[in-house]
Order: sequence, then C-alpha cells, then structure tokens
Amino acid sequence: MPKAPAFQFYVKDWLSDTDLQMASSSTRGIWINALCYMWGGCNATCNIKGKLSGTKEELAKLLRAVTHEFDLFLGEAERLKFADVTICNNVVTIINRRMLREQKIRENTRLRVRKFRSNIKSNIGVTPLSPSPSPIKEKIKPLHEKEISRPHVREFIDFYFQEFKGRFKIEPIIEGGKDGKLVKNLLEKIDLNELKILLLDFLDSDDPFIQKSGYTIGAFKSQIQKLRIKPPLGKSLNAANLWLNKEEKHDEERQKKISYGINENESGSSRDES
Repeated sequence: MPKAPAFQFYVKDWLSDTDLQMASSSTRGIWINALCYMWGGCNATCNIKGKLSGTKEELAKLLRAVTHEFDLFLGEAERLKFADVTICNNVVTIINRRMLREQKIRENTRLRVRKFRSNIKSNIGVTPLSPSPSPIKEKIKPLHEKEISRPHVREFIDFYFQEFKGRFKIEPIIEGGKDGKLVKNLLEKIDLNELKILLLDFLDSDDPFIQKSGYTIGAFKSQIQKLRIKPPLGKSLNAANLWLNKEEKHDEERQKKISYGINENESGSSRDES
C-alpha cells in the first residue's frame, strides 16, 4: 500500500502536555522535526518508525539545530520526559513512545494477517471440522436460536471477540440478536475467510469515524464496502476469490467425472483421437 502523505497530529495532546510546554521554544521546534523524521522512517537515522539514532552532529544537522540548541533539547527531553533519550558509544537514540508502540501493534497485526492467510491457503481442499462449542460462549450475550444454528456466524463472532480483546485489552459489548443478524447478512454475500481478513483491517484502521464508533460490528458493516475496495487488499482478495472459485469449479468437474466413472487421462486421449 502506498505510504500515506500525512500523519495524525493530536493538537489537544500537544497543547495539554505540560512537560513539553515547559520546554524551550527551540526544543519544541526540534521535537516536531524529530516526529516528522520518526514517522517517515526512511533513512539511515530512522529505520524504525518512532525512533531516531545517530551521533550528536548527525542528528543536530538532520533536525536543523545548532550544537547548543541540540544539547539543550537532549537535556530537557531527559528532564521533562516527553521523549526517551539514551546515549551509548557516542550514538544518541531518541524515541517517541506512542509512535513506537503503535508501530509494534501494526507489525504484530501484519504478522497475524500473514499467518492467517497462509493458514487459509494450507487448508484449501481440507474437509472442515464439525463446529464445536465456543470456549468463550458464556462471555458473549446469547444469540437468538436461529443465529446459534449457523456455525459461521458463531465462528465470526468468536473471532471478533478474541481479536478485539487481544488488541484493546477489554471485552467488546456484543448485542447478540442484532450483531448476529448483521454478521448473517454479511456472510450471505462475503466468504467467511475474506470477512475475517476485512475485520483485521477494520480493527487496525486509524480512520477517525471507525475510532469514534468503538470498532463495533455495526460500524464494521457500515464500512464493509470501503474495506473491500481499499487497495491493495481489495484487489488481492478479489484475485484470491477468483482463484478459489476456479479451483472449486475444477474440483466439482473432477468429482463428476469420478462419479460417472470417467478417467481424466482417458477422456483427454479420447478428445485427442476425435
């Protein structure tokens, strides 16, 4: 996915951070420059988003500061704690805690999605196990009986519960009948595996509307079209679905040939002879 041209700047956080506002004007200017380079993460001094490393001379030049201004910045950052600063073997490392934490969350999510997709590929053609009772069933408001009878609805609700709790460290509020019906409607149009991947993108979104909604299932349904066409995920999912459909049709044709006692090699040779 192309890199976003801008990042979110929390104005209230900036103005209400008393430690930062007690710093000198030059320090605040150096710090905002540092945040920009930390977010970019595209040079030798910043190969990890949220962290800058280099000698004093390198960083002072990068952040457009003279030597005494940069020394003042390091001293105030260490004293006021608006950033983490370490110096080891003449290498200065400056860390923005929030940016680094969010980068780790995104990286962990990316690895989970990759693992999830690889599991989907490895499970193609494997007969699914019969649905088993959910280990967290008692923690979710009960669905209506009609919805409980649909194993894919329950599986998706469980998946949502686990991903939400693992990410935000609290249990989501699930309205059994209402949310179950929304999931049922989505599953009538979208494959379960694709819906799970879209949910991971939804929970990882920094869209202001989604954040304000509290990442609910209702908000997920309202944003489903946007999530499906979002590049490159939407395109890759469509390509994957076309491939899966092709494989399924191929399997169906092969099963029909087997049921009619037709050998593929024999049918191929008969076509050649004709």
